Amino acid sequence: MHLLPCACGKSIPVEVSQAGDRVTCECGAQVEVPPLRQLRELPVQEDAAAPVTRPKSDWAVHQGVLTAGMLIALTLAGIGLWRWAHEPPMPKGFDAEATGQRVDNFVDQMTPGQAYGQWVTSYSQSRGLEVMQSDQEEALIAYIGHLRQLRWALLTGAAVVAVLSVLLYLQLKPRKQRS
Repeated sequence: MHLLPCACGKSIPVEVSQAGDRVTCECGAQVEVPPLRQLRELPVQEDAAAPVTRPKSDWAVHQGVLTAGMLIALTLAGIGLWRWAHEPPMPKGFDAEATGQRVDNFVDQMTPGQAYGQWVTSYSQSRGLEVMQSDQEEALIAYIGHLRQLRWALLTGAAVVAVLSVLLYLQLKPRKQRS
């Protein structure tokens, strides 16, 4: 920043980007900022002349890698554990009463020819008896299987990311020189 003198005797700090503009002094006077060539001839504000230095961070790259990896691993593990905690229960085993009710309703709607065809299909030697399960139960079991695969993939991914983060941390960590 350069110091622009005012008629009142005070100096107004101005930046290079203000060259050619008007600025207002504390006394209220409007002062014309000179063009860029003349602005360079003005005195420079002392604290602005010193180079701006950022305080050196205590963090190094290896610490950032470890922290980022652990945050990712914790996120993956958290999602996996949340999915495990909110998994729907597996359907109960075979319920003879409910199955009997379903079969009775199904048989009541069949014609004699359809009933005979169903009997031949169900009891043929090549096929045998089927497990009596509703479509909803089959869909729920498949969904739970998918959730379990996803959960284990998330937890495995979390473990892999954690191990890789530690290995990268150890690899990037500066070694002490032996003397």
